Amino acid sequence: MVRRMRWLRRGLIAVIVVIAAASVIDADWGGTLPQLQAAAPVAALFLPLLALLLLRWSPRGALVLVLSALVILAPLIPDAATRQERSPLPAGQAPAGTITVLSANAYFGQEDPGLTLEQVRRLLPDVLVLAEESAEHFAKLESGGIRQYLPYATGSLGGSGATVVFTREPVTCPELPAGLACGQVRHEDQRPGSGTPDGPFDMPVVRLANGTLLKAVHSFSPRLTADSRWHAELSDLIAWRDARPPGERVVLAGDFNASRSHPVLRRLMSGMAQAPSGYLPWTRTWPHGWFFPRFVQLDHVLARGYEVAAAGILPATSSDHFAIWAQLTPR
Repeated sequence: MVRRMRWLRRGLIAVIVVIAAASVIDADWGGTLPQLQAAAPVAALFLPLLALLLLRWSPRGALVLVLSALVILAPLIPDAATRQERSPLPAGQAPAGTITVLSANAYFGQEDPGLTLEQVRRLLPDVLVLAEESAEHFAKLESGGIRQYLPYATGSLGGSGATVVFTREPVTCPELPAGLACGQVRHEDQRPGSGTPDGPFDMPVVRLANGTLLKAVHSFSPRLTADSRWHAELSDLIAWRDARPPGERVVLAGDFNASRSHPVLRRLMSGMAQAPSGYLPWTRTWPHGWFFPRFVQLDHVLARGYEVAAAGILPATSSDHFAIWAQLTPR
């Protein structure tokens, strides 16, 4: 019995060490690795308690568990250490060039449009990035008066790959997915590959009136398949960011389907301001409305050439994502 318990302890420690080692690997592995990395911090929260229970029988094993917890949780420390939730600066006090970005996932258009309109009226954003937008949800936003606050819209409607960018001022569009037109919204039946759930995701790029280049992000989620599209799309975002001139202000906002626990997203965050953050034990935006609580932040605003003046997360009703917002002031 004693020998069996010893091997059980060793097996448990070995599994935790493997999980900790996997948390620093920048790869996809058919969707298995990113899902493990996203969930690992939740388990790591309990490792110090497990180490305390193990201390009597195996001090070295307890130390290994604590070190494993630190490896897993270390990428989340900057999140918990940077509190950004505060009221946005009033228009008269905000520096010139300040922009407020609101990002939400409409969950195939099932989110309450009244809630989205309320968030727009409350924050008065310069930009709203709306992923998974449907024609019905879009029509209700228009009938509810969203154009009074955000008169311009570019993007597509219908399906998981549809994204619309609403703006307060006119934009130019230096690059757009095939078939999109600047200042216009395309319907589902006009989207290439729209008949399949894994068709291309539209991620419009617009240049705001102050010269900032903004990319609306809705990258593919990790799936338990041999397809490496999740990692490839996030790597493409890094390449896109790096291809922009160093002095150009750049903002990426939306549903990245990745968190700080993923090394590929940390590479994308490098050199950029990130929002929102500062929620304990870390910021969490997904999943909402499931049988277990939110445990991971998939939604982000990343900005180069800006600092975060204020940011926060906003509740959802029908969407599985909480909305996020960030007020950005030029550096």
